[in-house]
Amino acid sequence: MHETSASVGSIRNLFSPNVSRLLLLGGVCTDYITEMLGTVRCCASTPRKVSPKWPRSCWNSESIATSPPTAECRPLSLWAKRGHHCDIVRMLVQNGAHLSQVDNGGSSALFYAAQMGHLNVVGYLLSCDWPADGFSDSELTISEAAQQGLIVAAGKGHAQVLEFPLDMAEVRVNLPDSLRGHTDLTAAATDGHLDICRFLVRRGVSPAVINLKDVAALICAVQEDHCEVDESLLQESTASVGRTALMVVAAEGHLGAKELLLTKGADAKKTDKEGLTALSWACLQGHRHAVMTLMDKGSSVNAIDKNGRTPLDLTANCSNHKIFKLILLEKGAILEHVDLHGMRSLDRAISFRNTPVDQAFLRRGSKPGPAKWALAAGKHDILLILMGKLLDDGNTLYKKQRLQESTQRCGRCLDDISYFNDVFHRSLVFW
Repeated sequence: MHETSASVGSIRNLFSPNVSRLLLLGGVCTDYITEMLGTVRCCASTPRKVSPKWPRSCWNSESIATSPPTAECRPLSLWAKRGHHCDIVRMLVQNGAHLSQVDNGGSSALFYAAQMGHLNVVGYLLSCDWPADGFSDSELTISEAAQQGLIVAAGKGHAQVLEFPLDMAEVRVNLPDSLRGHTDLTAAATDGHLDICRFLVRRGVSPAVINLKDVAALICAVQEDHCEVDESLLQESTASVGRTALMVVAAEGHLGAKELLLTKGADAKKTDKEGLTALSWACLQGHRHAVMTLMDKGSSVNAIDKNGRTPLDLTANCSNHKIFKLILLEKGAILEHVDLHGMRSLDRAISFRNTPVDQAFLRRGSKPGPAKWALAAGKHDILLILMGKLLDDGNTLYKKQRLQESTQRCGRCLDDISYFNDVFHRSLVFW
């Protein structure tokens, strides 16, 4: 029997319908593993390889219609995905193919049909009698399968397919599925299908609903830089941390979406749960054009978050030092602001080893805090900048005939050099 099963698994015999039918009638094992796509039954259902004009007796065989619980792919799913031969899908179902079974990725035949937009297959599968109980981990209820189909169809832009699951009482249009974590509206917004978004909103889907990642549809759209955001989504939708769509756009630097949101009246002064404004997010991520636009719209350059940080503090770890100059020189940010942890903006720049911003702060007369040497430990370029600043200050005071203060500055610099020289030699001895 093994030799007979191996013969049906041969590519030449498998793709010859008359030979395959004869072997099936002879009782070959259809679970034999072939060289191509798993078992014989899956290969027999591979639409790209086998003609659907096989003898009906082949498709009317229960061994071909069903598949083992561990199958990576299922005959019903393969033909549902192709969709052009609904009659073969019907034959498979009539001969025992399980509607509720899923593959290793958790997707059902209905999911694949909806993904490819095959209206006739989706309609047929939903009209079949699904089992009412006895579900295992590899099976779905009709409501779960329809929910999957609804969301994947919305993400792919298949408007006609959406009609079937939306008319079902079992489907919850505002709930996410377990496969991708999206709702129908967030899936459509993520992929930029605004016509689908309009359609779903007309059918009663809430624009404020969030997916499993706690992200609303509007934020999904602006994250992907879909500038043609629909009017129905332009409301005050926020994420779980209270971030508005404008904050997301400012953090990610999407210029077109930012302009659109501001044109539609988005409030640039709003804060999230951490007290950060859209300007704060733009400064944190280093988007200069976003900073310029938001300041022109009235964002405060000295807005303080719940940790006592201003937008200037948030530029300390930003490599774009032009933002520092823009905020400080043109809009009057407070240079010596101290946050709740006692740190100044210069201290933050030292800790992040941001040399250009350090130099810019020092040139503007910013004074580092008492923890500057601890923050600069191990950062030799920063140490040289700080000690060079002490020497420059000493020279300036000397020229102004303030000899005592000049001597103190130069002496402090020498003490620091001696201290770090000792630390360096101790580290060499240790190693």
